[in-house]
Amino acid sequence: MFSPFLYSFHFFVFSDILYQFRDMIGLIVFISGKMIK
Repeated sequence: MFSPFLYSFHFFVFSDILYQFRDMIGLIVFISGKMIK
């Protein structure tokens, strides 16, 4: 049983996780850059 609503919901949750992951990586890179300097 395929539901477009369910699909879009999973997609939004997945993209939200990706955004949080990207922010976390950016934060780690930022902190690492400060430590190197």
